Amino acid sequence: MRLVFWMPRYSSGTKKVYNSSMSDFNTAFEKLLDQYVSGPARLKQALSALPAPVLDFRPAIPGAWTVSEHVRHLVDNDFNFVLRAKMSIAEPGARVMLLDEEAWAKEVYRYEEDLQDYLDLFERTRGVFGKFLQSVERQTLQQAWVDHPKRGHLSFIDLFQIYAGHVDFHLEYLERNLAAWKKDHP
Repeated sequence: MRLVFWMPRYSSGTKKVYNSSMSDFNTAFEKLLDQYVSGPARLKQALSALPAPVLDFRPAIPGAWTVSEHVRHLVDNDFNFVLRAKMSIAEPGARVMLLDEEAWAKEVYRYEEDLQDYLDLFERTRGVFGKFLQSVERQTLQQAWVDHPKRGHLSFIDLFQIYAGHVDFHLEYLERNLAAWKKDHP
């Protein structure tokens, strides 16, 4: 049996195939754990390089989000990951729900909320959940999975790959927003 790691939404769709040996699983898990736990620091570093007006600047691109909306989305989706990952462990094969990201951006994200509070929550959540994941038996994680309404069978490691790379995916949008803002504000 082989494990197939795949990020259908956040990459070119390239699949990375790993043998299902515990050694390979552990190597992949540790790499993803490092990426996951270090995500808030990478996000904070990127945000510190942005002029304040860029945080609430919306590029003239259909469906574009502000940087603040991207940050709130990352935090909200981390709670989604915590729930999905724990479901995959406690109830292997459980059907997970989908969130309408556009509805959340439109109806839930409020500018009067302190963005630093979100960043602190993000860092704390990933730190605490990272410790939890380290405490789970690797054999248990290797057998954990959920049923996703659009993607079907997602192993724990599939979920982990998506969410560990989530910050890096959104950092590209932060760079896009900064470039668009500079274009509009020479």
